[in-house]
Amino acid sequence: MEKNCKVTVICTAYNQESYITSALEGFILQQTDFPFEVLVHDDASTDGTADIIRKYAAKYPDVIRPILQTKNQFSKIGFNGLYHRLIQQAKGEYIAFCEGDDFWTAPDKLQKDCEYLDAHPECGLVWSHSKVKKENVLQTRPSNHLPYPICGPNRESDFRQMLLGNYIDTLTVCCRKYLLDGFYGLTKYQHWKLLDKAMWLYISRQAEIHRREEVTAVYRVLNNSAMARQTFASRDAFYHSCNDLCQFFARTYQPSAIPSVRKKGMLNLAKNAKAYGQYGMMIKYLLKLIRLCTNIKTIY
Repeated sequence: MEKNCKVTVICTAYNQESYITSALEGFILQQTDFPFEVLVHDDASTDGTADIIRKYAAKYPDVIRPILQTKNQFSKIGFNGLYHRLIQQAKGEYIAFCEGDDFWTAPDKLQKDCEYLDAHPECGLVWSHSKVKKENVLQTRPSNHLPYPICGPNRESDFRQMLLGNYIDTLTVCCRKYLLDGFYGLTKYQHWKLLDKAMWLYISRQAEIHRREEVTAVYRVLNNSAMARQTFASRDAFYHSCNDLCQFFARTYQPSAIPSVRKKGMLNLAKNAKAYGQYGMMIKYLLKLIRLCTNIKTIY
């Protein structure tokens, strides 16, 4: 597994005993002509998730590399710190992602991803489409109907599109490890709540991004997930963090986009307040939005 490892798949899990088997099977079924490893990080689960990971690691020691925590790391260092540690431990030239409650459906996903990156050194990230599984019903993700094609050599356009929306399906991404190392060199003191978007924004400024027109994975929407249980306050803080993230990258790489980023961020805050029935906060954000723009059409 260590010698000539082409790609490292990073899989994080916590209390996902009902789903982790599907994720692991999706990795094991990958058909490649190169060695790859799966770094499976269990963050001190209190159910049987770690036992399932141990079983797969024992059965497939050349593929599954388990990291089984006895104390929860997310509560100490957050997603940013956790993923930084895992990426530092990765042995592959490329990094792919899939969380423990999602799974891959295309057995040639890694092969095709890596073949494209090998053949296109100017490309830093390749991604594809996924479907949503909600209450055992498969649905097409909104990203399959993007308003913009995020792919190709126009880095300015790709970057601006991602500032105003997060269209890349993280569980389908395969990217160059050295770009993620550079990302952490720039952002190591940041603690954003939408880490994947920050990584893709950084990569889009360093290299081209390519989208493969193929469905390769399934993203689960769980009714009992932490996201589903969020209060208005926590969701509001999430959107504020996203706004901070986008303004950081706009200031760093494309200052001309700052006004649009601020307007879109305020609109998202207002929509979130409405979704939670917080109409006083909604009006507050809409008033701020009005002050930010004289023409409401400019926010799109």
